[in-house]
Amino acid sequence: MVAWLSSWQTLLTWAGFALAFALGWCFLGWIVGLDTGWYRLARRYPDRDEPALLDLQRQYGRMGGLRLGGVLRFGVCDSGLRIGLHWSVGPFCKTMLVPWSSLSVVRKRGRWGRSAELSFDYGKRTVLAIPEHLANRLGRAAASRWPEDYLFSAEMPEKIIARAFKRWFGSTAVMASALIILPRMLSPLDEYITWYWAITLAALLAARACYLEVRQHL
Repeated sequence: MVAWLSSWQTLLTWAGFALAFALGWCFLGWIVGLDTGWYRLARRYPDRDEPALLDLQRQYGRMGGLRLGGVLRFGVCDSGLRIGLHWSVGPFCKTMLVPWSSLSVVRKRGRWGRSAELSFDYGKRTVLAIPEHLANRLGRAAASRWPEDYLFSAEMPEKIIARAFKRWFGSTAVMASALIILPRMLSPLDEYITWYWAITLAALLAARACYLEVRQHL
């Protein structure tokens, strides 16, 4: 009887964690769309069935004060720029297709390097900042459609690899810390993943993501 109650308590505990995680994920996803102004943009610029000249996934950017790391998708189309957000971060954020005439680009130099701000002709907060190398790739694919008079040059392979290595190191540190710390904070069990396997798993996952990014550029 005691063992039966103990198993049910464990099951209910894990079910409670799963429910809390699902509700928290939905809430955070709703906040992402609200804070970035994504909902308003998606309503104004709905996506259409149009082939992309260039499709880039797992890209980085900043919008509405939020850093969107590796969750953005860009597609260069004949009529505009397709922008999407990965479902894991923005489950309620629909992909949008912004006409070229509604976009403007401003280059800036910040603490972490040069960036390009994509501004939409709809409200003050609708500004998406992306790395300059990403803006250059989009601009080269868009050619004369790109809303900026800028001389694009091909990026050196050494810079691509160096940037991928920095992201691999940072992603490994973040994921390994999460694998080590979060289970100890949330799990009722006494057995956890060791720091060695946490770092190894995080390094492999980050390496795969960085490899896919480098393959897109080279």
